[in-house]
Amino acid sequence: MQREKDGPVILIIDPEQNISETIQSGLRYDSLHVVSTADEMEGIRLAQRTQPALIITELPLPFIDGIEFCRRLRNDQRTRTIPILIVSSEKQGQESILAAGANDYLARPFAFDDLLQHILALLPPESVASLHILPSKYNPMRRTRRSILDFLEDWTEQSLQDKLKTSD
Repeated sequence: MQREKDGPVILIIDPEQNISETIQSGLRYDSLHVVSTADEMEGIRLAQRTQPALIITELPLPFIDGIEFCRRLRNDQRTRTIPILIVSSEKQGQESILAAGANDYLARPFAFDDLLQHILALLPPESVASLHILPSKYNPMRRTRRSILDFLEDWTEQSLQDKLKTSD
């Protein structure tokens, strides 16, 4: 997975692609990247090759159950320590999925802020520190404000340069 600006990569495994689309449309921050696949076996291979900062998967999965999915990741040296967030509307089996190695469980339906809170809590501290957001704010407009500040900074610099040229 390509890591622009060394930001964390989140791997989403979602057979219906609804969670990944929600995250991709909601997380518009420059330093947080989402890669998704609909196939859990491809997701395991991606995790083994690329070592994402976090794996999010929607249950149920079509080919293996959530317990087996977590066990496969936890039994592989390459993926053993990657945090796993399970998202599901099924209340049954939550304890066994957590016991199998999932780090957290988010019940559907959920608000985007709840999902973001879980993501930020599971990301390694160094990954959260590299983000352009403050974890306590959860504000999707942060990027807009940052762009405005960048614009004002550029405008001020250009104005000063223009004044210096005029005064010569």
